[in-house]
Amino acid sequence: NYKCADLESFIGSIGNNRKFDLIIAIELVEHLSNPEKFIKNCFSILKPNGRVLITTPNKGYYRKGSIWISDLPPVHLFWLSPKTFNYIAEENGLNLKYFDLASHILKHDKINLLINYLRSREKIRIRPHVFKASGELNLENHNSLNQPSLLKKLVRFILVDIAPIRILSNFLYRKIINPKFPNTSTQALLLWRG
Repeated sequence: NYKCADLESFIGSIGNNRKFDLIIAIELVEHLSNPEKFIKNCFSILKPNGRVLITTPNKGYYRKGSIWISDLPPVHLFWLSPKTFNYIAEENGLNLKYFDLASHILKHDKINLLINYLRSREKIRIRPHVFKASGELNLENHNSLNQPSLLKKLVRFILVDIAPIRILSNFLYRKIINPKFPNTSTQALLLWRG
């Protein structure tokens, strides 16, 4: 069974009667005004061996000083890094395990971690507003934004579509360029009491 609800009101509605084995928070905590309080609340309704599974964008993956398109207007309230979660776990007596999503993604998708990493380091060009002040749809410059040049298309073809080059590039990226975990734009972690 699952329940989609505000956690604090949900806790109030169940009292101390029900406890859960697992709480899953997928791409959620970066939207909350107090992620640590959310994690504490999760543990108040978990069984003794219960777990909290969290995924969130990985702050350490992106270029320092970069912003998300979704920051306009503020949608993501926090950048959460592995260091942040290590601190929350330590302060609350929790065990923490990270999952390497890159290994899973590489098994199922044709992806080049080096290209993704380099793209994450680029300055993000802000897209024009979707609507004009009058409320009309703004179609100006939407098609011309982020159109890759012929050279970028060729490099992408070589590094992504030619399997031996993609595999070597991913290996070099993970072992030499960025050996610190996590290697993807999303971090996944499991928290539990020890």
